Parts: sequence; C-alpha cells; structure tokens
Amino acid sequence: MMGFQRRKKSSKVFMLYVLTAAIFLACLMPFILLEERDIAHIELALNEFLTTPNQTCTLDSKVLQGYSADEIALYFTRKDPLTNCLDRFGKYQSSFSRLSASDSVLEVSTSHSTQENFHYAFVNTPSYGEKLRFSQHVQWQAVQMRNKTTNIDVIPEAEIVLVKSAKWKQLYLRVAFRKEVAKQQQQRRKEWLHKQHAELDNRTLPRPPLLLNDSNPSIIHIDLDSTSRAHFRRMLPQTVALLDAIAGTTNANNNDENEVEAYYNLFDFELHNVIGDNTVPNMLPFLHGWPKEKTSMTPLFDAMHEAGFVSAYVQDDCHSSLAPKHSNIAHHTPNQAWCIAQKEWGYWDLSEDTRCIGDRPSNAHAFEYIQRFLDTYKDNARYVFAHLGDGHEVSGTVIRSVDLSLHTFLQETLKKQRKHSNTIILISSDHGMRYGGWRRSASGFLEHKLPPLFIIMPRQMQTNAPAIYAALRHNTKLLNTKLDLHMTLKHLLRWPLQPLETKQQAVGVSLLMPLSYDRTCSSAGIPEEFCSCSPWHERSINTTQDAVGNPTPHRLANLFIEAINDMVPRQKFSYCGAVQLHQILHFSSQEIQPNVFEQWNSALQQPLQRNLRMGFSTTTLSTHGGNTNNVTEWQAVMNLRAFGAEDLVVGIEQGFQTKRGMFNTEIYTMRSIERPSDWPKECRDRAFADGLDPKYCVCA
Repeated sequence: MMGFQRRKKSSKVFMLYVLTAAIFLACLMPFILLEERDIAHIELALNEFLTTPNQTCTLDSKVLQGYSADEIALYFTRKDPLTNCLDRFGKYQSSFSRLSASDSVLEVSTSHSTQENFHYAFVNTPSYGEKLRFSQHVQWQAVQMRNKTTNIDVIPEAEIVLVKSAKWKQLYLRVAFRKEVAKQQQQRRKEWLHKQHAELDNRTLPRPPLLLNDSNPSIIHIDLDSTSRAHFRRMLPQTVALLDAIAGTTNANNNDENEVEAYYNLFDFELHNVIGDNTVPNMLPFLHGWPKEKTSMTPLFDAMHEAGFVSAYVQDDCHSSLAPKHSNIAHHTPNQAWCIAQKEWGYWDLSEDTRCIGDRPSNAHAFEYIQRFLDTYKDNARYVFAHLGDGHEVSGTVIRSVDLSLHTFLQETLKKQRKHSNTIILISSDHGMRYGGWRRSASGFLEHKLPPLFIIMPRQMQTNAPAIYAALRHNTKLLNTKLDLHMTLKHLLRWPLQPLETKQQAVGVSLLMPLSYDRTCSSAGIPEEFCSCSPWHERSINTTQDAVGNPTPHRLANLFIEAINDMVPRQKFSYCGAVQLHQILHFSSQEIQPNVFEQWNSALQQPLQRNLRMGFSTTTLSTHGGNTNNVTEWQAVMNLRAFGAEDLVVGIEQGFQTKRGMFNTEIYTMRSIERPSDWPKECRDRAFADGLDPKYCVCA
C-alpha cells in the first residue's frame, strides 16, 4: 500500500514537471524558431525588471527627462508662431467649397452672390510603378456660379482637387480607389499567408500563430522631421498625454483616452540613435536597408508589396530628397499637392510660421489623407509611411502645429480599430533639430542624436506573442537605430519566422528580439561622431598649445574655413563671397573607438581616435575684397587618427566632399560642416539655379 502511494505521488510529481515543461516550452517557442544566437538573450528579456546588468551605453538622466525651464527658455521664448490658417487665408472668403461625404462631388457655395466666377482643377497622382511627376502647371477650368450652390463631379482618378476664385482658394486630398490594386493585393496577401503557414507546418515542433495572421492589418508610420525625443515631449503636450495614458504612466484625461488605453500598449525607445546628420543618411537605411550598395536588401515598400499590402507614401515637400526614390514603389503618392501649394500659397518647408494650405495647416491635409486611405482600403492590408516637415525650421516652435492633428488622428484611428487588434502605429523622427541656437548648445547637440521612436501595438497581440512584448520592453532602454527598425517591420510580416534577410544584414537587428546589454555604437553601426553615449569634453577656445597634439582652435577653424571657400568656384560665381574667421564660439573633443564599418580587416590593430567639434562664425569678403558685416555661424566636426592607420572614412552628408590632410603626425578628416545660420532666400535660390550647394554660398 505504501509503495502504491509512493508511486502515485511520484506520478503526480512527474506530471507536474511535464506540465511545467510544456508551459515553459510554449513561452519559448517563438524564440526556438529564431536564430540560436538570440536564445542566449531570452532570460535577459523575460527577467528585465528583476535584474538590470550594467549597460555599455548609458545617458545622464537629464537627457532622458528633458531640460530645465531656464535652459529651454533661452531658445524657445519667441512669440508662438501658430497662425490660424482660416484667419490668414480665409478672411476675404465670400464662398466656400467642400467635397461630399463620398468624395465624388465638389460643392461650391455662396451666401450672397448668385453669379461668381471660379476655377477648378483635378490632378491625378502616379499609380504603382510610375515615377512621381511634379506638376508645374495645373489645367484650370472656368465656371460661373449661377445659383447659390454649384456641384461638379470629380474625376474618379483624381486625388488632388483645387478650386479658387479671385478672393479664395481651397485644396483637397482624396483617395482614388484602385479596384485592380485592391484585388491584386488581396490575392497576393492570401498567397503570402499560405506560404508562411506552409513554412511553419514543415517544422516538427508545435508552432505559434503568425502575428499578422489576418488579411487586413494596418501598419502606420508617422515620421516628424527634425524633432528630438525631448523636443517631442516639450512641444506636443496633447499627443504626449495620450501616449502616456496608453503607456500607463499617467491617468487618462477623458473617456476616449480610457477606451484607447484599455486596448493598446506603448513602447517608448529612449535610446533611438541617429546614424547620420540629416534626413537622407537616416531614412534611406530605414527604407532600403544598410548600406544599400553592399547588400541585396529588399526595399521596405517592396517587402510590403510582396506581403500583399496596399501602400501610401506621403511627404509634405515638393523638392524632397526621398520622394523621387520611393514614389515609384507605393500605390498612392499624393506629394504633388505640396508642389501646387508652393505655387498657390507660397508653401515653404523652412517657414517659421504654421504651413497653411487653404484654411488648414498642411499637416491636417496629410492626416486626413492617411485616414481616407485606411478607410478606402479597409478590406486590404495597408502600409502608410508619412514624413512631415513641420519641425524643419530654425525656431523649434512650428512643430506645435502638429499636436492637435496628430492627437486627433491617433485617437480616432485607435478607437476605430481597437476591436480588430490588427493596427500597429509607429511615431518617429529622422533626427533632432539641426538649425538655430538650440543645435549650437551642448544639450541641443546631444538631442540631435536622439529622435523619438514610439510603437503602439494592440494588447491582444501580447496574448498571441508574449515574447515580443518582453523583447520590446527590454529594448526600450537599449541603443537602437533606423537599421533595427527596418528589420523590425520585415520581422513583423513573418513573425515567428525570421526576416528572410537576417543573415545578409551586418548590423540591423529586429527589435522583436532582445538586444544585448553590451551593445555599443560601433556594433550598432552608428558613426562615433553621432553616438549619444560618447562624452564630449569642453576645451578652452583660447588654447595656444595642446598637450595631446590637437590643433589649436584657431588653426582648426581656419582649416574648416579653407574647405568652405574651396567648395564654390568663386571666380565664376562671384556673388558667393569668401569667408574669414570672425569668432570661435566653442571647442570640444571626444575619444572614440573605430566604427564597425571601418573594421573591414580584422588583422589591423585599430588605434584610438579623437573627434574635435567646434562652432565658429565668419564674416564675408565683398567682391571688391572689403569685409562686410555679414556674420555666418558654422558647426564642424573633424576626426584625428594616428598616422599609418587605415583611412577608411565615408563622408557623412551628400554634397560635402570629405577633405583629408596631415596635422603633425596624425591624419585629419573633416567629417561634417554645417551652417545653422539662416540662408537668405534670394541667395539660396540663385545658388540652386547655378547648381551650387547653397550651404557654402554666402552672398556678399
């Protein structure tokens, strides 16, 4: 009898072990389907809140929490530039126009005149596979209003509707439903899901479900130009309140926020680091993979297309450096609207006032278009990438105009999609502020390297893939880049399978997998001059002899000025005056380790390097040789390395031809020269017309 009880007890213990092992295996399954190198990080991810090892890359809490009111007041005390667009462009409006609820009819009304002349135009946008054609001329049609209301049928293919009279004008964006695109992508989506299921079925272990298992998920990515994480929190209070409510760090302010909070989780990545100075070196790696010329990475829009998504690319800039490269791989690209706005309203993406198109801010048109796109293709998988430039200006205050539009869009979209549990929203920026006094401050220089990255995901997905949520929480505190975000979106398409290009990618790692605590800027593919966790040490601007061999500040400034003057053939373009040193503003140094892309030969002994950063101002020589009162400010970075080291250095920005030379026993390489001072419009336009980089043309 005793033996039977012992066997019974042993059997219960055995069953308990089996049950425990089964539960553990179920939690572990998503990781088992991934690379073996990732399995070592599982414990780090799942026990994040129990133990936190020392991180290689850390920041002072001041960086993460923002800055004091006194420090901010030095730079953001200008008069609020927010302009009521209705007052600015609509105060003489005697008539108004609007699209019908179905977007198929243009309604033009007047309250006091039965006869009024107005013009209208419909503009088509490219289809998938066509290049974006910026329309320089709009074909107008004239109409005389004989009644108080005149209705005009909209051409079904048109996505831009423009109407104006002598005293008023309006622009509307609509989404022309392309039935053949919807049908084709629905079929492609079915084939994609079938292929992923078949690949999972071939595995011997039980498999978890695909994360995006249904036919019509939405991935929406809003990218705000030139906005750091700290500045986002300073200037967008309504949006931040909503995001904090979703994250659970604050209480919801209203019932709408309560409804959204209950269905979604938010991940706020505190160390999302830039990999270049401006938009191009940060966003092209995100859209294409990095570096494009060294890999066969599939562009992101093509990956979405293959997975059966209907796509839209929205950028509020007529002369974008990104749109021509990506407009031919999205199904909808309404960017011509901003070319028309430039001609009709004087729209300019460096304006220090709210950018108005008609009686509404430019960003309101963009968000309305995105919402219409989501509604129009509600039966399809949808991907939207929108790059909005309200932060692209000197004062740092115009970004406030996005707050209401973004808050309203998030609230309405999340509320509408909350029961479907298939909508993922990303909010990011390419980099922090690059213009004005804030960039020239020590805090602003660091903020430039840390743009925001927020990812909003349905809570229901946590039930389907708890490992993803553990990894995302873990990674919010660790160094990450746009390269990682590129792989993350591709991973979302295939989870729990790895992205197809995992082994091709040298540095990008999906954020759905836990990152290592010992990740550095070098291993993440971040050039050291843009590394947020490499400290800069302020040095005296009056140094005459440097114990460690650095060039004196005056010698360094004159090397940069020589490079600036060499960038423009001034004998041919004499209106661009030569510059000479006026004043040194600051001087600092940074010791660095070689970048990961420089370690192409593991046999080399890579020496320690230094970056030197300085700010200086110049005056401009007139065409007659005299000195003018035109003072221009500059920011520049130089790299110093020991003589004999391999000099594999890549220029940071387009248009700047990296200049090298010798200083004492070291090789110097000019990494970047920036001109944060205002560029007078007439001088800039003239330089553009002559094929010059206007940055280096300071009109005398």
